[in-house]
Amino acid sequence: MERLNTTPELMTRTLWEWLDGIEGPNKEAIARFIAHGDHRQRLEKSPGSRSAHHAWEGGWMEHERQTMMIAAYIYDLFMLTERMDELPENEQFTLSDAQVVMFLHDIEKPFVYGFDDEGHVLIENPMTKQERKLFRKGVIEEFGFILSPTMANALTYVEGERDVDYIPGGRAEQPLASFCQVTDNLSARAFYDHGRPQ
Repeated sequence: MERLNTTPELMTRTLWEWLDGIEGPNKEAIARFIAHGDHRQRLEKSPGSRSAHHAWEGGWMEHERQTMMIAAYIYDLFMLTERMDELPENEQFTLSDAQVVMFLHDIEKPFVYGFDDEGHVLIENPMTKQERKLFRKGVIEEFGFILSPTMANALTYVEGERDVDYIPGGRAEQPLASFCQVTDNLSARAFYDHGRPQ
C-alpha cells in the first residue's frame, strides 16, 4: 500500500519544540504564559483528563504534543490537495494558527486537575463549562494572544458544533474548527494511552 512520505522527527518532537516553531506574536504570548508563576510546572505535571484520556502525570503535555503532530500531518494534506487555496480568504489558516488553538483548547486543565498522595487524578479546582470558557478568555486577554475570527471560531467549536448552533444548511463550524476537532479527537480517542510512562 502506498503511503505519504513521513518525517520520523515529527513523531518524537517535544511539545516545547512544537511551540518554539509557532510564528508571530502568539509565540511571545505563549512564552509569557509559560514563564508566569508556576505555569510551566503545572503544564508539565497535569494529566490530560480525569480518566478518559492521557490520565497520568504529564498527560496534558503528551495530549498537546500529539495534537501538534497530528495537525502537522493534516496540514500537509491541505497543502498537497491545494484545499487551503480553495477556501475563502477569511477561512484560510496557517499551521501556527491551528497549533495556537490547540495550545489554548484545554489550557484550564492544568489548573483544574492534580494528584493525591497515591498518584490518583483528583479535581483540585472544580470549574463548570462556563467557568472553563471564562478561564480561557482570561488567559487570552492577560497574556496578549491574538486570535483571528476563524481562530476564535475554532476555539468555540473545537469539541464540535453544538445542537443549539446547528442550522440545517448552515455551517457555524469553519474549516479550522473542523481541523482542530479532528486533531483533538484523534489524540483523545485513538491515542488516549499512547505515550503513557511504563
